[in-house]
Amino acid sequence: MNSRPPPLLNSLPAPTHMTAEQTLLLRIEDPTHGKILVCQIDNRSVVSRDALELAEIFRKLGRTAEDISANASKLLVGIGGYDADSRELYEIEDVRAFIQDLTSRVPWWFALLHPTLSLTWICCLIAKPKVTRHGSSLRIVFDPAAAKHALGIAIGAASAHLLQIRTPEWEADTILQNLSITANELLQGLNPVDADPLVSRALRARNAP
Repeated sequence: MNSRPPPLLNSLPAPTHMTAEQTLLLRIEDPTHGKILVCQIDNRSVVSRDALELAEIFRKLGRTAEDISANASKLLVGIGGYDADSRELYEIEDVRAFIQDLTSRVPWWFALLHPTLSLTWICCLIAKPKVTRHGSSLRIVFDPAAAKHALGIAIGAASAHLLQIRTPEWEADTILQNLSITANELLQGLNPVDADPLVSRALRARNAP
């Protein structure tokens, strides 16, 4: 979850869906990644630590088998208001509390999340990782047992939701397999963002000092 809209938003068409003043949802056709969803969250929502509005939006993205099929692993989330903060988003208490509240309301939303954002998401759900910075490089150390537990709960919640909305077995298996691949990468110490350098550059973008 990035601190500001990634550069791929610079030349977008008009939004296809907007909710209230605090959340903007765009569905775009990206030449590299195909159809993706970009959700920009206003800082006021995060500071409130109440994810009720966003939770309802995410529920709609996975309300039916057709919805989840179209939106699984397609969601990029941006959080505004932290450009001047040098910390990673999962180090910021308001962001951590907001993501924890969102996950408690929509425990299966990991199924929607683009893999490149999975590290930030999981680091919000467990004890705050130890972050070491050396110039532009970043080293993150987190509790693997806690991460494994949280990922297991998330994948279990996704599985239950797919069953509840009667997702075809082959489609559900594909979604769950992709989640398991992402989870295994995280537990092996791999950052999924490194596998996608184009999205990586966008998500790691910061304002020039």
